[in-house]
Amino acid sequence: MSRPFRLYVCSDIHAAEGVWRKLLNATRANVYKADAVLIAGDLTGKALVPVVERRLPLVTAANREQDIRDAVAFADRAKINIVIAGGAGTVT
Repeated sequence: MSRPFRLYVCSDIHAAEGVWRKLLNATRANVYKADAVLIAGDLTGKALVPVVERRLPLVTAANREQDIRDAVAFADRAKINIVIAGGAGTVT
């Protein structure tokens, strides 16, 4: 029997840097043992402008091979730079 899929959901960040950093730190440390992170609503404000302008990378967490491949494919399609936190799996 497979284990349940764990989703870490946050919302209403409102481009607050301190909240964003808490989210990233919890994700990197795998505090909630989540398989994926969903950022819902009121995120961007000015926070994604440097990502879209390619001045900063998008930081995402991915541990499974397919998730890593999907993240890289998304970054290629969106023409953004990406940093993958995690990467416990092996990509060949």
